[in-house]
Parts: sequence; C-alpha cells; structure tokens
Amino acid sequence: MTLGELIKHLEKFSPDQPVPIGFGSPYLYHGYPGCLSFRMRRNTTVGEMLHEAESAVGKHFVGVAESDCVISEWNDCFFDESGEYIYNPITAVFYVGGLCP
Repeated sequence: MTLGELIKHLEKFSPDQPVPIGFGSPYLYHGYPGCLSFRMRRNTTVGEMLHEAESAVGKHFVGVAESDCVISEWNDCFFDESGEYIYNPITAVFYVGGLCP
C-alpha cells in the first residue's frame, strides 16, 4: 500500500474512531530504504494515525547506512514494530485495528 492510498483509506473513517492497535512514528524502513515504515501504537485513533501519515509527505528521512529519501504519496508503507528487517505490509494493521471496509 502506498502512503497516498493509506491516507485516502484513513480519511473514510471518523477521526475520533478508536484503534486498539494502530501505528505512528514514521521512519525509513530498514529493509528497503525507499519505503516508509510506522511503529506500532496502542490505543490510538484514526485521526492520530492520519496525522502521522500526512506529516510524512514531503519529509526528508535518513535511514540506516546513511540512506535518505524524501517521502511522497507514492512511497510504499510498512508496519514494522521491531525496527528490524521484516516484511509486514501496513494492510495488516487494518485487520487488527478493525479498519477493514
């Protein structure tokens, strides 16, 4: 899922909707430096997650091994709680957080 798709999806829900297991704290994904990753955040809201996603657009991130990237709405997103090299698409959050359409 791209960052733009993620933002559009979150906009479909009430910003006050609680999300037991969501995301926040964007950074460059360790496995693929051109991809954005979010850390897990418990007891958040759709509005907080939307704010985190929107704030990443146009932001310059520096990752491991001095890799850097300016994030756009076309960058892929991942959910990476560990900070290690894992592959966990952001769409998994929607199943756990109850945000599937």
